[in-house]
Amino acid sequence: MSMGFGLIHDLPCMLCLYLGIADDTPAEMHHPLSGGRRIGKDVVLALCPPHHRGAPNVVGISQNRRAWEKHYGTNEEVLMKLQEKYIDRQKRKIFKEG
Repeated sequence: MSMGFGLIHDLPCMLCLYLGIADDTPAEMHHPLSGGRRIGKDVVLALCPPHHRGAPNVVGISQNRRAWEKHYGTNEEVLMKLQEKYIDRQKRKIFKEG
């Protein structure tokens, strides 16, 4: 396991953050797929249990990938959107603390 994987549990759910739902929901690791295969061994999304596994009134990517992609976008699209949002958030945090 990569050292970076342990950090995922310290991150908020990237989708909750992107959607403006919350910025402190605990996350678990999701390995995005492309063509049924992992995009890369070190590529992960930090997703809360509802966005990862599903919950009442919340589509989870592991529960129903097609419905999730219809609602939020493909793994690649979501990864790019979330990465941009997260980087902006981290920059604001760094400059605020520094």
